[in-house]
Amino acid sequence: APNDTSNVLDEIHTIFERVKHLSNSIRQGKRLGYSGRPMCDVLVVSAGGVVPKALEFIYELLLLDEHGEASAEVDASTLLPSKSNSQSNSNINCAAPQSSSLQSSVYNLVATPFKKHSTGSHGGSSPTKLFGQSHTTRRRRQLRVITSSDPSLIKRALSDGLRPSTTIVITLSLDREKERETKAITASIRNWLLSGLQDSVEQKSRDRAVAAHMYLVTGKDMMRRAGSNSYAVPNHTRCEAFSTFTAAGLLPLSILFGWDVAQRVLEGAHDMDSHFVESSARHNIPVLLALVDLWNEEFLGSNGRT
Repeated sequence: APNDTSNVLDEIHTIFERVKHLSNSIRQGKRLGYSGRPMCDVLVVSAGGVVPKALEFIYELLLLDEHGEASAEVDASTLLPSKSNSQSNSNINCAAPQSSSLQSSVYNLVATPFKKHSTGSHGGSSPTKLFGQSHTTRRRRQLRVITSSDPSLIKRALSDGLRPSTTIVITLSLDREKERETKAITASIRNWLLSGLQDSVEQKSRDRAVAAHMYLVTGKDMMRRAGSNSYAVPNHTRCEAFSTFTAAGLLPLSILFGWDVAQRVLEGAHDMDSHFVESSARHNIPVLLALVDLWNEEFLGSNGRT
């Protein structure tokens, strides 16, 4: 734990820089999965807690934002097994088109309508060639969340297009009371991961395969220096209200949308903090929401949130 003279912001900014570096490396294709393919989808494991629900909520909201939706796109053709091994890994691009480029601007103006309207007789859109690339090869990075050790729920979360070779697993171990269940879920996901990579993973290489795909965000002080795949949540931000804005929330979001978008989320949270401190109670959104909760629960006998 930091001593009385230490600046807690130093630790926070160090963690942010690590998250930024890792997410950039993954999105740019510099850090690949064990089988040599880009990792684009994120699977979050946590036995309960607020952060998984908050992540799903923020993920869906960011997809409604034009910049967020574009940042979540990935070239699906790079995720499939290659017919030839002659292509260098350095040529693999897992990133979305950069909004500052002319190519991206034309891409958004011309290709986006084909994503909204169907032109074929079966409701599908015709492939549109743009700069030598078919628009239909692009898809969104997926976020999946598993909060229960129920095998049927785990199976459902892992179905529908999620591949071990292109999936990053992030375990959130923030609640000591749920630690055992979180470990059980993580063990199941580890088996799924290794089973899906079995063609390329030898017995002696299992640790390397796990290290390439699995990351841990923990509140345990003893895990602070457990390795480059571990991220610690500082003592002063372990409250559920703040954990989403630590590595627990920023690591998945920055991989899915990029660090720039994740930083915008942080800036929005800071703006809300400032609004709460500076605004009168009559115009204070957090205060008004709290009063609505109180009215619904105490006077109407209904749940204050949905």
